[in-house]
Amino acid sequence: MAGKMVCKINDGRGGLNGQVYLVALESLPPEAQRRYLERTLATSLPITGPAEETKAVAPAPSPAPARIRTVAELVAKHGREKAEQILAQAEKWEPVVKEALAIIDGRGKDKMSRINALAMKRKVSAKTLYRKAGSYKKDGILGLVDDRYRSCGEGLDGKERRAVTPEVRNFIRSMALQYPPPKGSKIYKDLEKAAEIKDWPMPSRATVYRVIEEILHSEKVMGQRGDKEYEATCMPKVKRDYSHLLAMEEIVGDGHPFDLFVEWAGRAVRPQLSAWEDMRSRKIVGWCVTVQCNSETIGLALRHAILTHGLPARIYTDNGKDYLSKYIKDVCQRLDIRTRECIPKTPRAKMIERLFRTVHDQFTLYLPGYCGNKPENRPPGFNEKKLLEQGKLLPMEEFVERWAAYVEQYNSQVHSEIKDTPTNAFANTPHVRPGRVNQADLDILMMKREQVKVNAGYITLLGREYWSHNIELGRLVGEWVQVWYDFNRMGEVLIWYKGKCLGTAVNRKALEHGESRADLTAELRANRQVAKAVKRQIASYTEGLEDVLPENVVKRSRRAKRNFEGQAVADTSEAKVMRLTGHEKETREAQKVIDSEAADAGGDAPVKVSRAQRMLMKAGAKVLAR
Repeated sequence: MAGKMVCKINDGRGGLNGQVYLVALESLPPEAQRRYLERTLATSLPITGPAEETKAVAPAPSPAPARIRTVAELVAKHGREKAEQILAQAEKWEPVVKEALAIIDGRGKDKMSRINALAMKRKVSAKTLYRKAGSYKKDGILGLVDDRYRSCGEGLDGKERRAVTPEVRNFIRSMALQYPPPKGSKIYKDLEKAAEIKDWPMPSRATVYRVIEEILHSEKVMGQRGDKEYEATCMPKVKRDYSHLLAMEEIVGDGHPFDLFVEWAGRAVRPQLSAWEDMRSRKIVGWCVTVQCNSETIGLALRHAILTHGLPARIYTDNGKDYLSKYIKDVCQRLDIRTRECIPKTPRAKMIERLFRTVHDQFTLYLPGYCGNKPENRPPGFNEKKLLEQGKLLPMEEFVERWAAYVEQYNSQVHSEIKDTPTNAFANTPHVRPGRVNQADLDILMMKREQVKVNAGYITLLGREYWSHNIELGRLVGEWVQVWYDFNRMGEVLIWYKGKCLGTAVNRKALEHGESRADLTAELRANRQVAKAVKRQIASYTEGLEDVLPENVVKRSRRAKRNFEGQAVADTSEAKVMRLTGHEKETREAQKVIDSEAADAGGDAPVKVSRAQRMLMKAGAKVLAR
C-alpha cells in the first residue's frame, strides 16, 4: 500500500526502551531499496523492475574456523600448566550446567521459570545457561572452555589478537624466552621502542601479557632454564628393563645428603649417605652414614655390600671424583669387579635417585631436625643451632639406628615396579658370583696403598710418623716402599717392598721429656739392634771373597761379625714387629688389655714395670705371633 510500510517490533538492545522496529524491505520505495542494497552488498545491483522482482545476492558463507576437540590438542597448544588452568575454569561451570540440563531434559512444567531462577541464583543469564548446556552436550567438558582457547590456529589473531602481528608476537616471545626471564613491563617497554622503529601496530599491555602466558611450557623451560632442565623435565625418557639381570650382577651407587640435621660431636650436621642398590631386585645391599662422603665411605659401603650379599660383577656410578678415584678403581681391580659410568650430568640414568626420593618421602620427612629438600620446603623459622641448644636434634648414633631399621622396612615392602619385596626378589634370583668373602681377606684387599720413602727408623704417611724396628726395613733407608693401611685403623700399617711384606709400622707419640729411664733405655737398645743387623748384613757380603777383597774391607767385616755374636737379634725383632701370621686380631686384643690395665693403674702417667714383667710381656707376644 502506497505511503505505508510493513514492520514489526522486536525486543532487544538499543532503540526505544529496548524496542527495535524491523521494516520489511518490500514495503520500501524502489529508491530506498536501492540505497539499502548498495550499502549492504559488496557490489551495487542494477534495478530494472519493480521492487518485488529484486533478488538480493547473499555473500558466500565463510568456513567455520577449526576448533580444538580433545584435551590433548588443548595441552599441545597451550602447554600442560596453562591447559590445566583452562580446564579448571571450565570445571567450575560443570555442576551448574548439569543442573540446567536436568531441568531442560527432565519432565515437568514451567521449565523456563526454573531456568530463570537458576540463572538468578548463579548470577548469569538464562541465555548463557542454554548456550553452555548445548555446548556441554555436544563437546563435554571442552564445550565449557572459553572460545578464545579453542581456536586451532596459533594465537587468537582471528578474534581478540588482531593487533598482534606475527612480527610482534615473535618479538614478545623472543624477549620472554631469556634467562633470567624479564618482567612483562620490561617487554612492553621494549616492544614500544621496536614498534616505533618498525612501524608495527602496538597491542595493549594486557595483550602482551596474554601472549607471554600462551608460550608453550616446553619453550619456557628450554629458553629460560636451559638444555639440562629441559632434558630432565620435558624430554621423553627411555625406560630400562632389568628383569634379565642376576642378583648382584650390577649394583648402582651414589651419595645422598639427608634433609635433616643431627647432633654430632656437639655440632649440628647434615649426615650423608653412601649407598649401593641391586638393580635386579631394588634391594639396598650396602650403605654407610657419615658426616662427609668421600672415596673411603664409598669403599665402606661397598665392603658392607660384599660382606652381606657377596661380590658384584659390575658397579654403576656417576662421574663424581670420589667414584672415579684411584682407590675405588684399585679395589674393583683387586676384586675383579667391572665398572661402568652413566652419561655425564644425567643423574636420572641411575635408579638409586628414585630411591633417595622415597627415602625423603617415607623416612626423613618425619624426623626431628628436618630442614626441607628445597628452599621453599624449609620449615618456617628453622634454625638448627637453636634446635641443637634445645636438645631437639637426634644424636648421630640414634639416627643411624633408625636408618638401619628403615632399610629393613624398605627391603621388606612391595616395590611398585617389580611387584614384590626387594628381599624376596633378591632371594629368588640366582647370584652372579655365589659364595661369601672372608672378612680378613677382604679387609686386606680393600686397604689403601701409598708409596712412601723410608727414613731412619720410620716412615711418614699422611703427616704421621710410623716407627718400626724391623731389620729389613732398617736397611731400606732412602728407598721407596709401598704402605698398605686401613683408614679406620690408622695406628698400624703394612710395609711392602718388591712384592714382599716386610712387616708393620706403628704410629706412636715421640718420647716425651722426663719419660722413665726404662722406656728410654728400651728404645735405644732396639735402635742399636737394628744397627747391628745392618752391619751383619754388610759383613755377609764378604763371605767366601776374603782372598780377592782388599784387606781393609775384610777387617771391617770381621769387626762387624764380632759385635753381632751372642745377641738375640731375632728374638728382639719378633717382639717389636707384628707379622701377618693370621693371629693379629688376638695380638691386638691382648695388647689392648695390657694398655687398658696400664691406663687404669696410672692414667696418662708412665707406668713403671719390672724387668720380669717386661720379659713376660715379650714372651706372650711371641707365642701369639706364632
